[in-house]
Amino acid sequence: MGRAHLALTLALALALASCRSDGEATPPEPAAAASAAADEELPAARTFSFALAVDVPAPPERAYHYFTADVGRWWDHTFAASPRALVLEAVAGGAFYEVMDERGAAAEHARVITAIPGELLRMVGPLGLAGAALELVCTLRFSERPGGARVDLEVAGMGAVDRATAGAIEAVWRHFLEEAYRPYVEAAVAGEGAEAAPEGAPRAARPLYRQGPRPEASAVGRGFYSHIDRGSARNHQHVDDFRLDRPARLAGLRWWGMSERGEGPGVDNISDFTVRVLAADPQGEPGAVIYEQTFALAATGPEATGRRPRGRRAGQARGAEHVHHVEFARPLELAADTAYFLGILAHRRDPAGDRWLWADGEDRDRIAYSRPLDGVEWQRIIDVDSAFELIGEAAAAI
Repeated sequence: MGRAHLALTLALALALASCRSDGEATPPEPAAAASAAADEELPAARTFSFALAVDVPAPPERAYHYFTADVGRWWDHTFAASPRALVLEAVAGGAFYEVMDERGAAAEHARVITAIPGELLRMVGPLGLAGAALELVCTLRFSERPGGARVDLEVAGMGAVDRATAGAIEAVWRHFLEEAYRPYVEAAVAGEGAEAAPEGAPRAARPLYRQGPRPEASAVGRGFYSHIDRGSARNHQHVDDFRLDRPARLAGLRWWGMSERGEGPGVDNISDFTVRVLAADPQGEPGAVIYEQTFALAATGPEATGRRPRGRRAGQARGAEHVHHVEFARPLELAADTAYFLGILAHRRDPAGDRWLWADGEDRDRIAYSRPLDGVEWQRIIDVDSAFELIGEAAAAI
């Protein structure tokens, strides 16, 4: 039986069931009539779809990274005029959200439902149309082409939307791909090989806070795994807390770490690092991201300190200790006597290759936090601090 035949049969059956034995149609019950009238008053949900594509001069895995980890550097439609952070957590269940101000006010744009690094990213959500009865499914596919990658976008929408709104959504996505994302990739690819490491502290900036690497030789090789990608093992994120004794403007930082196995002369398997600053939640644990920036490895100026693990630790972590130094794209205002958390997240070129360890630092409060890459709850770690130094301008100099 075909679908049309089945539909006609069902319609006839319903019509017959609504008739009396004398052939008169049975009037609808009052409740049913009211429901039918209400249904007629409700606007019908509409669907729409479109597809776009753009070519970029980067291989698929890098194009994917530029879209996800670097989204805050090119995505230019936000609720806040200058959001503190724009974060796309490229894992299933991850959020695409912006932090609007220093209070941690935030808005979620979409939710990631599929993430295959270098291949596919799928998000569901209203994006900039939060508050409207509208849902968008946005699918991005990354495929190889000569000289780079092709990025195909498919958008399917449903809800209270008219033709003009659907056209505006398509126009904004065309702007994102052609006028924001592609130029960013072109500039990033052109600058990756030429980016020089910053020398010394940022102009007029000084150390604000320091917990350098533990000085004793026996401590070299201690650390915690911290990554922003999903590898074959060691899929953890790590943050450490800090407080400043007076208000300051954070302009950059240094941190210490090493490759776990030491494949090659240094940190060869790391392509870039994502730096995050988080506010504290009401319980004093890591909360909302208030700043995020991703730096290509070359831009961090990795410099070997000359220290390597010795004794029994040489069999656990064989890499050479390196120090990295970056300057922020924009300063971050920090309050005095307020808990913040710093995260350093490495991105691996080969997910099955060498992992990265954020080195243990000099003792401060001996508390840090770690969690699985796709986890929600932070695990409090006692008797450890991580090695970093904050650089900027204190209140008296601002």
